Amino acid sequence: SYNPKISPDGCKVAFLRSINNISNIWVLDLMEYKISKVTNCGYIREFDWLDDCRIVFAWDKDCMNGNLYCIDINNLETKEIFKYNDLYIKKYLKVSPNNKYIAFLGTSYNKGDIEDIYVYDIKNKYLINLTKNDCNVYISDFVWKIDSSKIYYSSNELIYYNVYSISIDGILKKQLTNTTSSKIELSYR
Repeated sequence: SYNPKISPDGCKVAFLRSINNISNIWVLDLMEYKISKVTNCGYIREFDWLDDCRIVFAWDKDCMNGNLYCIDINNLETKEIFKYNDLYIKKYLKVSPNNKYIAFLGTSYNKGDIEDIYVYDIKNKYLINLTKNDCNVYISDFVWKIDSSKIYYSSNELIYYNVYSISIDGILKKQLTNTTSSKIELSYR
C-alpha cells in the first residue's frame, strides 16, 4: 500500500495497493474503520480526490494513452472524463482546491520526451498545455495555489532547478528563485 491521500472532509483515506504489480484504489473510512477496494481495473498510475465522494484517476494498462476517469466511491460508478490518444499522463495528478481543474505532468508523443504541466478544465472540457517546455526540460514537482489561480512548479529550464509560478491560463509566468539545485520539491500552504 502506498500514496495515501485524505479526502477533503478528512473522513476517508484513499491509497494505492499493488498486488503482482497491478495497482487499484482502496479507501479507508476513518469514522467506521472500514476498508474497501473501489477499482478493479488495475494499472492505476495516479489519483486524487475530486470531492468527498469522487476520485479522479489515470488508468492505462499499456501506458500509451492519457485517459482520465472519475469514480463515485459510494456506488462505484466510473465515468471517463477525457481520452487523449497522444498524451501520456506521467505523474502528479492534482485537483485544484476549487475542484474546477485537474493538473498533471504529462508527455505528448509527437513532441518526444518533453514534460509539461497540463491542466484540464472540468466544466468547459478542454485541456491546456500550461508550460510548453522544450527538449531536456523537466519538472520535479508542482502545487496549486490555494485560490486555484496559479501553479507553482520546479523546473530545470535554466539547467539548474528553480521555482516558477504560472497563471492558470499560462500567460503570466515568473521565475521565483535563482539556485544551482539538482532537484526541488515543493510544499505550499
